[in-house]
Amino acid sequence: MTLRPALVVLLGLPAFAQVQPDAVLLRTPDVSKDKIVFRYANDLWLVDKAGGVALPLSSPPGPESNPKFSPDGTRVAFSGGYDGGTDLYVLDLVGGVPRRVTHHPGDELLCDWQPDGKGLVFSSSAWSGQARAARLFRVSPEGGEPEPLPVPYGAFGAVDETGSWLAYTPDASDFRNWKRYQGGLAQDIWLFNLVTFESRRITDHPGSDVFPMWRGPEVFFASDRGTKGRMNLWLYDLQRKSTEPVTEFADSDVRSPSIGPDDIVFESGGKLWRCELETRVTAPVEVVIPGDRPQLSPRTLAWSASAAALVLMLQAGILAGMYVGDRAGPSETQLASYSTDAGTKAEGAFALISFAPQAS
Repeated sequence: MTLRPALVVLLGLPAFAQVQPDAVLLRTPDVSKDKIVFRYANDLWLVDKAGGVALPLSSPPGPESNPKFSPDGTRVAFSGGYDGGTDLYVLDLVGGVPRRVTHHPGDELLCDWQPDGKGLVFSSSAWSGQARAARLFRVSPEGGEPEPLPVPYGAFGAVDETGSWLAYTPDASDFRNWKRYQGGLAQDIWLFNLVTFESRRITDHPGSDVFPMWRGPEVFFASDRGTKGRMNLWLYDLQRKSTEPVTEFADSDVRSPSIGPDDIVFESGGKLWRCELETRVTAPVEVVIPGDRPQLSPRTLAWSASAAALVLMLQAGILAGMYVGDRAGPSETQLASYSTDAGTKAEGAFALISFAPQAS
């Protein structure tokens, strides 16, 4: 028996100019008047708040997280892990490089800007001596010595528009995988007056009430109260002293909510969502990530020992099947193309696997 020299190749799908990832990869969003910033693949991205094609905002070596727009929407502050620890940075949207704000070797978690834009509120256990005992601080976006806020513990906090009231949770269970937890670390939301030192608790749900966000005399937050035990957005009205639901997700949790001038954005069920504060209309934000794939171009890589088979590769693509061809075929071009489901011709990706040996 004689085996003809043959070429075993891999056929790939066409390379697309952009990809639409599973949105569980889009994390910790924040919203301004017209933009959303979020984390994807350890970098920060910017997209219109109605959705569309996202643009990279930062891509230095090291992860970025918890981005927050400044009140005027011209800057973004975030936690960045560039030099061994996690510090706070500020980036101008018009360009430039991130400006480092904090320099402690411990980790800092950004909570939000002060409403006047003159300070950043963050939590850290670096000064407490215990990793589980985080405290709240504020620091100028230009840098300087952080100032501890006058509460003994704090994981997430936000200051109201008057600059007097702090809404916060003393601890955090948000980064754990617990569902419908009602133990000792289940969080309630407290108010603390930074002028008079008055304090009071505004939630007493046995489960978790987290991520307080101010809007006038209202405090929005995430809670797993409700019949389904799912994290949803809720609202506490300080004037009426009443609590009411804002969203009603039954199959997935609301995660990482963040408030802007007109909306709250959050993660839920593998998508980014936006809730309009005036109408309470909630809808997914469809985001497209531009692809980082090379353009297709033909390359001749090798010939078989008998020059009877050609190795041809078109760069880029995803594995779709295995094919065998030799130079005796109708044409070399046919080895580098295939038909899509729609019947149109599309370029594929071929890569050499092996040549069949000649035998007799």
